[in-house]
Amino acid sequence: MTKKTQNMLSVRRGPAKNRFGAANIFTLIELLVVIAIIAILAAMLMPALQKARESGRSIACLNQNKSLYNIWLMYANDNADHLISFTGKSYWYRQIIDYNYNITNTDHIKDNNKNLLICPSDTFKNGVNSVFTVISYGYNGGFQNPAFASNYLSSCKSGSTLGRPLQKITQVRRNTDKIRVFSDYWRAFGGENGSNKIDCDINEKTRLNAWADLGRYRAHSNGMNTVYFNGSAETTLSRYRHGTCSRADLWNAELFGSVQHLYDKWKSALE
Repeated sequence: MTKKTQNMLSVRRGPAKNRFGAANIFTLIELLVVIAIIAILAAMLMPALQKARESGRSIACLNQNKSLYNIWLMYANDNADHLISFTGKSYWYRQIIDYNYNITNTDHIKDNNKNLLICPSDTFKNGVNSVFTVISYGYNGGFQNPAFASNYLSSCKSGSTLGRPLQKITQVRRNTDKIRVFSDYWRAFGGENGSNKIDCDINEKTRLNAWADLGRYRAHSNGMNTVYFNGSAETTLSRYRHGTCSRADLWNAELFGSVQHLYDKWKSALE
């Protein structure tokens, strides 16, 4: 066998070469196709991953509302059924932290203590002072020591009839599944007032009022997290109010008319 024949019969080793000695161009094209397919798949999966993350944050937020309620209920049990007053010697959020962590001095409040007041989805991160730099939840402003209630309830009246503050848990017999105790209350405020503020008005920032994190200010993709007077909690697309001032003090509904149920689709009513 001649040398030429041997060369013809020999097996070529290594990648195919073009006439310039470079590797076959189709290898690069195939690599680009694979990269393009991966990019397309990633783009298709990203919304699902983001939705899953937000779902997890919403569940964590709902659990935070439940934790706040449990502290609130234990406080009432330890104080002859008296509720945490929205304001008094200190505001409700400070009373929650002090009671739950047995804190008597502001300097003893740690960051992990305050996490109880922060929704994981809260991107606005507004607070009320240098200690409580972020508060995501609102508290029912009708829960008040009568001595401090005039600021909230005197502005909501029917004729000469004023709303009554609620001071004890045993004063409520009706609508316990509709009265909000704690609720998401960060997106509506942030949407109207901006973000990263630590000197927000406490009443506007932390008191459940006529606003709600629904409509164009929906806190989570599936609704607003709320815990009610009877301890039930849900992610909801609706809220209850009495008809006079759109407030959350439903125990006063008998004075002002019937309880109204507003749904998220009633955009104008929820904005």
